Amino acid sequence: MSTTDGTRGGLLALSLAVSAGIHAGLTPEHLKEMPRLGDLFIAAAALGAAIAVAIISRPDDRRLAATGGLFCLAQIVAWILFVTIRVPLFPGTPEGIETIALVSKGVEAAGVALALALLSCPAAASTRPRLSRDLRMARPLEPR
Repeated sequence: MSTTDGTRGGLLALSLAVSAGIHAGLTPEHLKEMPRLGDLFIAAAALGAAIAVAIISRPDDRRLAATGGLFCLAQIVAWILFVTIRVPLFPGTPEGIETIALVSKGVEAAGVALALALLSCPAAASTRPRLSRDLRMARPLEPR
């Protein structure tokens, strides 16, 4: 992995962690106003933090970068729905637009951009594990 990829991966993990922190911080308020939405905030915080840890733990795994980018994109799309339409089973929707939500969506948009950059760089293809010709040509071991 190149230094640039490592930096992008770290920033993607940071984006996920910041988003998770914002969602965790807003959970109590949402649990009071709309308990179902509060539950989703708990899930978003936990899942975002778990993906961030996974990216830091396995920086060469491009699938994790893709997962992080898709997760950030899903967060943005869900928010757009919750502030623009009446979402079934969530009687308090559409919600108002708050500054902290815009900050969160900006961080998540950066996460999407970082994931796309990681997945589209040429170095990504060269870091994928590949079986060597020798391993593919090897014969299975004979039983003793």
